[in-house]
Amino acid sequence: MSFINKKFVIGFTAGFVCFPILFLCVGYLYLKFDGSTIALKPPNIVPVEKNISIDWDVKTLNGETINLKEQFKGKTVFLNFWATWCPPCRQEMPSIESLYGQYSGKIGFACISSESIKDLQKFKDSKGYTMPIYHLEGNAPKDLNIKGIPVTYIISGDRNFSFKHIGGADWAHASVTAYFDNMLNKVK
Repeated sequence: MSFINKKFVIGFTAGFVCFPILFLCVGYLYLKFDGSTIALKPPNIVPVEKNISIDWDVKTLNGETINLKEQFKGKTVFLNFWATWCPPCRQEMPSIESLYGQYSGKIGFACISSESIKDLQKFKDSKGYTMPIYHLEGNAPKDLNIKGIPVTYIISGDRNFSFKHIGGADWAHASVTAYFDNMLNKVK
């Protein structure tokens, strides 16, 4: 009995032709998927065991360099690391925009990406977002221990504690606004 027969050749040829097409189609759908059909859950905020320094620089979409520590002196900070190509990042952005609308001026917001300023501005304009988006040259500070995106830190105004959430979340959820209201009431 021969290993290579007519059925083997037909099967091999069909697999050789179909696999790349299937692979490309799945890849295309993955890149185009914005996650809008999946419901986001409220964040599971986990305490970070060490203080997080925000004494580092980012660039505004106008190209101005700012220091986060100086920018948000004494304020609680909502620090989000994301990318325009990341489906969970894109999915949570409307809820971050909503949270920003509620707490702008009371809490510092920084949505940070290492993508080009041009790409970030194009994305922000296309969505009509008003929240601050910053460009980070290079990698995030090592003490943040970022292994994937999206990742969000909430850092207290006195910098004595911080919380971390990994993955997409509904940042406009009532539990988040109650948390921020509680933090702001403690400051008064």
